[in-house]
Amino acid sequence: MDRQKMGDLIAAIYLDVITGDIHTKNQYMNTLITHISIYLRMMKLEPNQSAIQKFRTRLHNTISHVLHNNHPLPLADTKREEDIKRLMVYFDNYVIKIDEKVADEKGVEQIGILEDIEALELAMNLCYSAASDYSNAMSGVPIGLTDVSNKYSYIINLITPIVYRYDMVSITSDKFANAALIQSRRVEKPKEVLKI
Repeated sequence: MDRQKMGDLIAAIYLDVITGDIHTKNQYMNTLITHISIYLRMMKLEPNQSAIQKFRTRLHNTISHVLHNNHPLPLADTKREEDIKRLMVYFDNYVIKIDEKVADEKGVEQIGILEDIEALELAMNLCYSAASDYSNAMSGVPIGLTDVSNKYSYIINLITPIVYRYDMVSITSDKFANAALIQSRRVEKPKEVLKI
């Protein structure tokens, strides 16, 4: 994977999201988070992990997927995620043991990357909730627009330090100004009717 090309793509989507309106955020936020997460895993985490660490990470993720796919509570039930989190803590503490030898300087850096990946997963979950708020806003529910705006602001606050911490993007003031100009033109441009 070409690091520069990946960084350029993340930068383009990031600029669209931070300068765009609520419709742009709704359309691209999930994509942005996915690309940041892939970048972190491929460029920062996996190259420095031993086989046993990769195994433990994949085991953790596998258990999480199994719990999410088979949990008896419906997705809308607020107790569902709490119960899954409680079960994951149990697995992490008592099933997936971490060797003390990995708690060196490199191990601390790696756990920081894992922490950031977890933050991205939280951001992804917030995107799903924001999509529901976006639907409410589009159907005329007054609080929908406020809720979706607040969630996207919180998501941007979660992902921005990660983007800069790992030097994923190179954004100049000129690039930002151009992105903002493009977005303002999109907003001003009347919607075109598609002809079939």
